[in-house]
Amino acid sequence: MWIALSAACASPLWAVASDVAQRPFLGGYVRETRIVYPLVLADWHAQDERRYEQPEFGVSVRYAGDPAQARHLDVYVYPAGEVMAASLDAHMAQTISELHGLDGQRDGRTIRFGAVDAERIALEGVDADSADGEMRSASGWMRSGDATYHTALAIAVRQYHFVKARYSVAADTTSEASVRSTLAALVGQLVEQIEIVNTGSCGAPLPLVVIDAGSGFPDARLADVTRDEQVRALLTQDFELVTRDPDDPAVALLEAAGKALRQTRYPGCAGETPLEPDVPEGHREIRIEYRAPNAGPGPALVT
Repeated sequence: MWIALSAACASPLWAVASDVAQRPFLGGYVRETRIVYPLVLADWHAQDERRYEQPEFGVSVRYAGDPAQARHLDVYVYPAGEVMAASLDAHMAQTISELHGLDGQRDGRTIRFGAVDAERIALEGVDADSADGEMRSASGWMRSGDATYHTALAIAVRQYHFVKARYSVAADTTSEASVRSTLAALVGQLVEQIEIVNTGSCGAPLPLVVIDAGSGFPDARLADVTRDEQVRALLTQDFELVTRDPDDPAVALLEAAGKALRQTRYPGCAGETPLEPDVPEGHREIRIEYRAPNAGPGPALVT
């Protein structure tokens, strides 16, 4: 018996099986999230955190810099699901469009960003094709009244979540390039240090599809198990198991391999049962329990 692995592309959406559309994402696929974040990033110190009423907006943490300069930046961490780099690109473009607003006017300010840069933060145990660790950043200018600022935006993907931050500085105090590099470095450090542990049906057994003897196996696959020159079980690009015999040992073998592959492609799911993450010195934990859509209002938050 042997396993054959291929480098096929994964699904671009968080939904990875045909029956996922019938299950809620927050409150189902993910029922609890533990966010363990650092209290210090370079010379920036966390001083406040906030959870938003709409669960899809996630939480934010405010980091303060040098008190004499009254510097601060807000970092937003909000659920995205199992996404690929194309989804990050689309989200970055949409965010910039919203900040530009109608003809560049929004909330009495004029904001314009330039080109978007793409970079990748190296993370241990993450597949090269994964979006985890991908970051997009852009810089530009903002006018508010008579004041002009250099401003930067950065969004990264980490463990089922987007990590986003904006940073603006008076234009006469530093350069646009410096604002961008400062923000990108801070978000990069945060992505390296933050730990986001999700539990829910994302940790359930992979969906199993049983086909009859006359049906052929799908051609597109991530892996398969062959015995006596016959395919016994197959893992699809959407992480479904396909077999003719659900009791064949090949199914269990491919289930384990499939979960390992999926964890490197979409890191973040720790299983179906909530667990207590390690909270190192100098870190703080935010715990969010997402209720199913029909189980009452909003997520519960414990910090």
